[in-house]
Amino acid sequence: MYASAGEPWAPARKVWNQNAYNPVYVNDDLTIPSRPLNPANAFARSDGGFNRPFNNFLQQSTNLNLEGGQLFLAPDLALARTAQRLTYNAATDVMKVDLTINNNGSTSSPASLQASIHTVQAGGRYRLLNTSSISGASIAPGATKILTYNIPNFSNLGIPASFESWHLSINSRDSSDKKPTYYAVFEECASWNNSSDNLSFISGSRVMCQGATENLTFTPYDPSSVYRWYDAPVGGNLVYTGSSYTFTKNASKEQILYVDIYNSAGTVKITPIRDRVYAYLSPDSLVWTGLGASGDWHNHLNWRNPKDPNDDYPMANIPRSCTQVHISGSGSVSIHANLYAGASQTDYSSYSVASCNNITFAENASVAGTEKLSYSKVFLDLRLLSNRYYMISSPLKHMYTSDFYQLQKNPYDDPIRVFTQLYGQSNPQDNSYIEGNFSGTFNTPDVALSLGKGLALWVDDKQANENIHVPQLIKLPKHDLFTQLYDGSGPSNYPKYPLERGNEHRFIYEGYNLDNIPVNVTTASAGQYVMVGNPFMSHIDFHAFYAENSSLIENNFKVLDGAGSMLSYSMQTGGTGSPALSRYIAPLQSFLVQVKSSSINELKMAVSMSQVDIGSKLRSANSDPILDDLLTIDFSIGSSQSTSFLAINSNSLHIYDQLDVIGLFMKDLNGAAVYTVSADGKKLDINQIPEVSHDLNIGLGLRTDSVGDFRLSFGGLSNFAPGYDIFLNDHSTEKFYNLRSGSVLTFSKMSSDLFLDGRFSLSFKSTNGETGIVNNNHQSGIIGYSQDGLLEVLSTDGSLLQEVNIYDLQGRLLHSIKDVGSARYSIPIDKHKTYIVRAQNALTTSSIKLVGK
Repeated sequence: MYASAGEPWAPARKVWNQNAYNPVYVNDDLTIPSRPLNPANAFARSDGGFNRPFNNFLQQSTNLNLEGGQLFLAPDLALARTAQRLTYNAATDVMKVDLTINNNGSTSSPASLQASIHTVQAGGRYRLLNTSSISGASIAPGATKILTYNIPNFSNLGIPASFESWHLSINSRDSSDKKPTYYAVFEECASWNNSSDNLSFISGSRVMCQGATENLTFTPYDPSSVYRWYDAPVGGNLVYTGSSYTFTKNASKEQILYVDIYNSAGTVKITPIRDRVYAYLSPDSLVWTGLGASGDWHNHLNWRNPKDPNDDYPMANIPRSCTQVHISGSGSVSIHANLYAGASQTDYSSYSVASCNNITFAENASVAGTEKLSYSKVFLDLRLLSNRYYMISSPLKHMYTSDFYQLQKNPYDDPIRVFTQLYGQSNPQDNSYIEGNFSGTFNTPDVALSLGKGLALWVDDKQANENIHVPQLIKLPKHDLFTQLYDGSGPSNYPKYPLERGNEHRFIYEGYNLDNIPVNVTTASAGQYVMVGNPFMSHIDFHAFYAENSSLIENNFKVLDGAGSMLSYSMQTGGTGSPALSRYIAPLQSFLVQVKSSSINELKMAVSMSQVDIGSKLRSANSDPILDDLLTIDFSIGSSQSTSFLAINSNSLHIYDQLDVIGLFMKDLNGAAVYTVSADGKKLDINQIPEVSHDLNIGLGLRTDSVGDFRLSFGGLSNFAPGYDIFLNDHSTEKFYNLRSGSVLTFSKMSSDLFLDGRFSLSFKSTNGETGIVNNNHQSGIIGYSQDGLLEVLSTDGSLLQEVNIYDLQGRLLHSIKDVGSARYSIPIDKHKTYIVRAQNALTTSSIKLVGK
């Protein structure tokens, strides 16, 4: 058997079909190519020379770069930021460490992994205490595995009594005087993420509101253990004895308590090191990002604090009763019924209930399990396009038809009018009735949307061209205690209609038996359809809905698309439309079901039918090509908010044209106004551009004479310009923010200038090879690009670059600069050559592979 004496061998093909072998003469499936590549084919190098990787005899091929040179793919192991769990066996003197490891690289890691424990000496030197090889360590790209690292003879290692001077690392060579992650056993994309100082016996962390008092109870080390709580890592004062410590949170971002664990008699200390318990201050507001992948409400990786752009306290990003929560349009959130059982996906298993202050749902957001959520108020953002049909339901209490079309006090003053219709019911305005069809349109304003009731809408923008679809934001709930019917009789004669309000910020299903929620339907002839509304802010699985009502309805449903065509879904044949209608019915969506009898007046809903499926959106909301390429920009000052839109439309121009909408500014100077600026300087509410490109820069303007802290947030990012990273550029601070990583920015404005035109802009960088990008990690805070012979490194997390080093594929250092002092660094490079960039800012270090363009 042959093996490498040093670095691992290069990867190779699994095919060798004959003695006179050449890679170009055979395919991977052993078929013979009819037109093989010429073995003498030359690959141009940036230095003017050529590579001929196939001009050989009896030589296997490996991965190649664009110059025909060898390209080595690698894993990227990272210790999870959550605590690495410890267990100590005093009888055997073995410390067990459960290592939670992610592979963020492009290939699987080797089957054996080196793990080490160091202690930090004076002057920052590291002393090796133990190192061991761990088997079964092969981790596939994108996967996570928990591995066990056993440390024998632990009491004889000289471990310090405090965790503060521990250092755990993986894939590190034994080093006694330097930080061990600089010495990798096998090559990785990056080694800065291979270490952790976060170790714990009880994985103790809690997020709390200021002034809140809670019992700190965590994953038990041993149910019979006695806990002693101290105020210092070594020595200090004993503040409490017991497994559950009643603790009141102060105003600091982070507090640390220290715990010794004793046997049941309290006579023998069974953990050799005093543990740490963290109490974090809950943020004022959190925005859902879903980057934690699990969709779990209590996973801190799924949230972003807009007031902590540098992510200094990521473990604090758990909503509590003092936290305002914003669920983004791509939100896919699950609130577990048994939070402790969800601990495999949850960093904090010690919360008895999911909670927040107010919760705002952006367009197309979906949260399953809201019946288990303790909250104050619900707010909805519903974005409708003009000249489209919708079928709507109400997830909130006390909603009426006028909540949709009465945007101003007089709907004739609105830029958009909404016409309402019922299905299979009499028109409330003239009592006309059309069996098996929609009623005529009506403007009766006080028709209540009770639980499970549906409503059809036509959104009209008063323009002759119905191919133009202008977005209109409707904020719910409304609070008007009366409304008026604008019947043409004159303002003084318009009749008033009282509206019953109260608890309109609450979910409509509250107060019902959640396993048997009755939905009243209008009796129809057998075989006819009735309209039913989704009462949840999550999707309904139609298969589950049918299973509960199979004796009453057929196994199909219908909805209108935006053009007024009827789409259908059948459990036998699937769905029609593009994209095809699926079994999952979106939040705010109403639908038609076919009844089996004329005597049916009630159907059954249950929370068990609800779940999350963000691929299914409110019909018409995702069927229009303009909306699929629509970026929403929200600017907020306290309770005042303004929205602007950037849309991609191949029929438009970069300068102002008839498809754009000029910004109209409110008289209230303290209010918020946001707009984009066209290439010819026009301030636009709706800016339609023909395309995006790497050299496109769009000005972003704000209008307010207020000073203080403001917020910019962006929606629709999942569909807008999918081949590009989108950057918000703050020219006053020379910082850049990748909106793919975080869609909310909080900033300060200190001047009372009314218009703020030159501070912000939007720019774009291609991610599909046009800019030579190979392996950018959007969550790292550092991103690199190459274009037109220029390599560019950007710090996108709000901090400045500190150091940039550029290497070739052989590891030779080509360029190095320290103390960069800006968020952007550029340098000329050779086209078609591959580079490795290692850059560092104040928060992170990142490795990037780029091909010169």
